[in-house]
Formats: sequence, C-alpha cells, structure tokens
Amino acid sequence: MRRIIYWLLILFVGVSHTSANEPSDKFLPSSLVCFKDNHPYIKHNNKWKRLASIEDIPIKKYIDYSKEEDLCQWKLLFERYLLYIIVYKILNNGSFLRVGLYEGDQIVIREIELPIHHIDPQN
Repeated sequence: MRRIIYWLLILFVGVSHTSANEPSDKFLPSSLVCFKDNHPYIKHNNKWKRLASIEDIPIKKYIDYSKEEDLCQWKLLFERYLLYIIVYKILNNGSFLRVGLYEGDQIVIREIELPIHHIDPQN
C-alpha cells in the first residue's frame, strides 16, 4: 500500500508542476490538433475538421477552462487535455472517441478510432 501511495504522490507532484510555459511539448504528437482563428481542428479522414465537442461536452468548455488556467499558453493546455482524454479512454478500455465536427454549417458526430496499437502496456 505504501508503494502505491508513493507512486501516486510522485505522479501528482510531477503533474502539478508541469507547466504550459514550455515552448513545446515533447509528449504530444505534432499533428494532434491545430488552431485556426483560435478554433481547434483535428485531422479526420485526412482533412482538418473544426471541433465542436469531445465526448458530448462543447469544445468551448475545454477552451474556457484552458484559458482560466493559463491565458498565455491555453492552446498548449488544450492539447494536453485532449491527450489526457484520449489516454483516459484507452485505459478504460475505450477504443473510440466521440467528437462533434463541423462539416459546413452542420455539426456531425463521429466516433474516431483511438490509436490503441501505439500504446505498449508493458512500458
């Protein structure tokens, strides 16, 4: 039990001291998300699509939370939150991420397959 608490403390301290003040994030794939006019886009079927929601939560909530945490580096924080959501889904046996994407003037809900084959549980 002590060992588990020890590792949880290390994880908590490491995460709490991670700052978005770093110019780049070596943990994020460079093609995870891009921004146009402060709107996040993800690549779906080899096309960049504007995000409307993630797991039925409007994207504005994620953006607002990111801006509350760090107004200067909110885009980097948003990318990290997206990565955390993906990892959380994978760890809880999810194989798809439910996203709302703008297609023209409409929002279309898509189930995007998660890159489970890239994660090695032994490491």
